[in-house]
Amino acid sequence: MLIGGKPVRTREEIVSVDPATTPGRVPQRSGRLRRGRRRLAAARAAGPEWQALGFAGRAAVLFKAAALLRARKAELAALMVFEAGKPIREADADVAEAIDFCEYYGREALRLGAGVPILQAPGETNHYRYQPRGVGVVIAPWNFPSPSPAGWSRRRW
Repeated sequence: MLIGGKPVRTREEIVSVDPATTPGRVPQRSGRLRRGRRRLAAARAAGPEWQALGFAGRAAVLFKAAALLRARKAELAALMVFEAGKPIREADADVAEAIDFCEYYGREALRLGAGVPILQAPGETNHYRYQPRGVGVVIAPWNFPSPSPAGWSRRRW
């Protein structure tokens, strides 16, 4: 677990197992509220830096995320098979959907960043611009661990 880019250790962890392997280990919930507040504080502190990236910079982050997901697609799909019991075809499709979301919203960020043409009244210069709205939280459902967080990222552009 990372909070503000720094590793955070917990005393306990949840070990996910199936008969053949141990597909994952995640920190236990103890201290969840305290860590949740730390996560929100870290996200808020990163807000100005995120906004300073501009639309092209934020789009680049999404394109990089799509590339990383694509590079590890088989591994991520396998985790969904082990963790959620998804059939491999559905798990593969879920990762593909997350990749599509990242690429689509990256392109959408570039489009929105260009602004929207609006009518100019004589003697006025008007602009219509978008800006980030702030910190958001996404709790992925067990059955869509990959596409849900990627799809909800659009709400915070």
